Amino acid sequence: MDTMNPRFRRPRRKERGLAVVELALLMPLLILMLFGTIHFSALFFLQNNMVNAARDAARRLAVGEITPGQARTSIEDQLDDWPANFTIDIDMPNPLDPLDRDIEVDILVPVKDASLIAFLGDLQQGNLHAQVVMRQE
Repeated sequence: MDTMNPRFRRPRRKERGLAVVELALLMPLLILMLFGTIHFSALFFLQNNMVNAARDAARRLAVGEITPGQARTSIEDQLDDWPANFTIDIDMPNPLDPLDRDIEVDILVPVKDASLIAFLGDLQQGNLHAQVVMRQE
């Protein structure tokens, strides 16, 4: 009785082979999408950590809690888990200019160095940049 209803028929041998071929054709695309998602998520996570480290250092510099050298060390400690070379630039206000009260903290890393998965090779261009400007109190 089940053999007469087309919904319950068993797949033929040719159809099972077709499913394997379709899977073999789609699997590289699915793997590429998975690695792309992991890559983008990791860079987004790093960008967020860079902004948080720069903001924390700028806030602590603004209230006079730490020196620029200690701020640099603090940023390096917060980003120490990431295998990349970060460029940290800290600009303090000019003491001779009473209108200059801005503290600027810049963190820069090339995307190529920051990537956990180097599956794109030389296509990874540009930099991740975190910049925080805070008024000295």
